[in-house]
Amino acid sequence: QRDISEECLQYFNPKRNVAPSSSWSEKIVTDMTIAHNASNGAYYRVLRYNDEVLYYEDAPNSGTEELTDFEYRRLYDALKKHYGYPLKAQVKSLDNQYAKISFDGHLPNREYFMILLCSWPCRMYCNKRDFITKKDNLLFIDEVLKNLGIEATGG
Repeated sequence: QRDISEECLQYFNPKRNVAPSSSWSEKIVTDMTIAHNASNGAYYRVLRYNDEVLYYEDAPNSGTEELTDFEYRRLYDALKKHYGYPLKAQVKSLDNQYAKISFDGHLPNREYFMILLCSWPCRMYCNKRDFITKKDNLLFIDEVLKNLGIEATGG
């Protein structure tokens, strides 16, 4: 166990109704959250209990954009849903056969690759927020998003 310098930490605020990347603050807002130390790259799961703050350090991020490197997004989505500010996905019908899905933030890697298996990124191959899919896939995609705590609207 090493000492944690709290003045170097940024805390995830799941009550901000914005994308997870814009949901960071300098103080703890909720009883469960994530902390990040930008100077050393460490991430902590944080629990505030009986006026005490408990930190659990997760394994270091490899920085190689491997499958596990973006799994914090799964926790961000779950915290936002738990506190009543779920990430949104907008679905817009394009014609009788296709629909566009737009996300307020990026998906965890597993779900992102699943979306790529049944849809196409809009406008350019590296777009990770807007996809075109066949309408036949929407029920399956909606179920995956619900499991993450993401709410799909439109149709």
